[in-house]
Amino acid sequence: MKKLNLLFLLTFLFACGTTTKKQVADKPTSTTNIDSARSDTSTTVEPQPAKPETKADIIPKKLLENRQTGGYELTFSELTQEQADSLQNKILSTPIPLSTPNNIITKTDSCFIVQLANTKQDTVCNFDDGEYHETYILKGVWDDANQLLVNFENWEEQHDYLINLNDGSHYILGPEYRLSPNRKLMLSFVDMISYPIYPNEFILSEFNQNGFNEYFNIDFGEHTVTSANWLTKEQLLITAGQINYETFELANETTYLLKLNKTDSNKH
Repeated sequence: MKKLNLLFLLTFLFACGTTTKKQVADKPTSTTNIDSARSDTSTTVEPQPAKPETKADIIPKKLLENRQTGGYELTFSELTQEQADSLQNKILSTPIPLSTPNNIITKTDSCFIVQLANTKQDTVCNFDDGEYHETYILKGVWDDANQLLVNFENWEEQHDYLINLNDGSHYILGPEYRLSPNRKLMLSFVDMISYPIYPNEFILSEFNQNGFNEYFNIDFGEHTVTSANWLTKEQLLITAGQINYETFELANETTYLLKLNKTDSNKH
């Protein structure tokens, strides 16, 4: 009986040991490699190169486009520094031809009375009370355009303007203006760095005995024209740049050749 019990016990223990081993063998094990796990869960991103800053991004885009406006097609061509320098000696400066306006001007105290063709009058008066002042200088008559050229100054502004001697209308030339070599066109502009109080304008007008015809008035927004000079009656040398409105400094200054081509409907 004891032998039988012992045999039974041995058989039972053997069976339990086999089952335990089988359960351990069947248990799934993790074989994940640490380096592989890092590779799978984190993606390596190569830094993208910064987009190169091109001239088209930083200089006045409007100046790079051909613009047809007010009876003229405008073509702006960017110049290298060498090209711009080579054109400096070709700049033409044409003063407004002026005659003495004595026969139409009457002076009374601090005022000037301008006699107009329509029998009306225009009066300008110098004034200064210590807090505000206005000063007028009558420069002369532009006979071909029948305009009186006047300089105006107060505490903030200083510019020339024209009085039409037919009807007394005023045309402000602004702080900078250039008469074309054939004395038919007037280009006026505002350098916003030098004259921040004025609106940003770039204007082409034509004057005759009946007044003037303004062909275009362009606002270049965050850019400004700093110089403009005639090379021929149809070409100008233009320099422009980007305005930093916090410091009022100029950046990315660039020179262009501006060509004016009058459209067929406005040719004369």
